[in-house]
Amino acid sequence: MDLNEKIDELEGNIVDLKFQLKDLKYKSDIYLSTLQDIKHSCADAIKTNDENIRFKLGDGMDVGVIQNILEYLENITRLYNIKI
Repeated sequence: MDLNEKIDELEGNIVDLKFQLKDLKYKSDIYLSTLQDIKHSCADAIKTNDENIRFKLGDGMDVGVIQNILEYLENITRLYNIKI
């Protein structure tokens, strides 16, 4: 294999890696967006529950599961060093 063939092969590898990187970045953005949606939904559910209890609009719900989800999200952000 001569030098030009090797250069062409490496340039092809670079192009493939760029496409893979772009695809992974897109998937990462979707993942972070999903985590943000979950976090906001949990916070809204807790806020709504607190308002319902405050204004006696109905029975309060068990927010323990929601708080566990929020704790899990905090652990994920700490473990993978991401911000949501």
